[in-house]
Amino acid sequence: MMADGKITRRRFLWMSSISVAGALAGAAGAGKVPPPDVPGFRFDYDPMRTYPYRGWESLYEKQWTWDKVARSTHSANCTGSCSWKVYVKDGVMLREEQASDYPRIGEDLPDYNPRGCQKGACFVEYVYGAQRLRFPLIRTGKRGEGKWRRATWDEALELVAGKLLDNIYRFGPDTNTFFSVIPAMSPISFCAGSRLAQYLGGVVCSFYDWYCDLPPGEPLTWGVQTEACECADWFNAKMIVFWGSNVSQTRIPDAHFAFEARYNGAKLVGISPDFNSSCTHVDLFLGIAPG
Repeated sequence: MMADGKITRRRFLWMSSISVAGALAGAAGAGKVPPPDVPGFRFDYDPMRTYPYRGWESLYEKQWTWDKVARSTHSANCTGSCSWKVYVKDGVMLREEQASDYPRIGEDLPDYNPRGCQKGACFVEYVYGAQRLRFPLIRTGKRGEGKWRRATWDEALELVAGKLLDNIYRFGPDTNTFFSVIPAMSPISFCAGSRLAQYLGGVVCSFYDWYCDLPPGEPLTWGVQTEACECADWFNAKMIVFWGSNVSQTRIPDAHFAFEARYNGAKLVGISPDFNSSCTHVDLFLGIAPG
């Protein structure tokens, strides 16, 4: 039965059957049946009662600890401005969780909570990652060669200021074009960049001018960058048209308002060259040929 102190297969099966029988007997008799006598094994009289040892819980809970919990949001090229709880230890962000304390803005509208997405959840890796740029770089080769050298802030600022002044003296102040961030991203940064451009007589581009994935005709026609309604108001719409739009990926924390509008009787239409993740929810899909 025993070979060199090891349990043979036959003895293992025999002890397993004894264990199962003992457990069943304990459950049926509530501790009235004595435990089987198997060398090297300890059986409880009542296997159905609460196991006394709970130390394993602290092993899980103490996997990571923190000094404080702060609030933050992410500048991940998104205007969602979702609130996150940030767990900090020794001045380093260890973990982030979505905040779920947004107030209700109306009993007839869906809840905001929780807000956040995968882009925000992994942003801490970008903050501490090797790909983050922490100092100025000056190109040393041709454009596209990828040759750069590190520069000091004084050198970089002097170079930029010299180029701005050179353009003003040689070609006029309106030859300097500035791109300031969209106001919804950071009002302070937007005002700082716009003020500098106006002070120097330069031109300030809207957020639509430089990459044109938004309708550039809107600010030219109306003077505003499609200042739309609050996203929660999508729930009150009678028809929503996704025209080349994929809110499931570009407006992750707000997309549910559009899809929940179907419960309120809205019809959804998708117009896109691809059957994207938003178009899978529409009532009518119009696939168009690209180009």
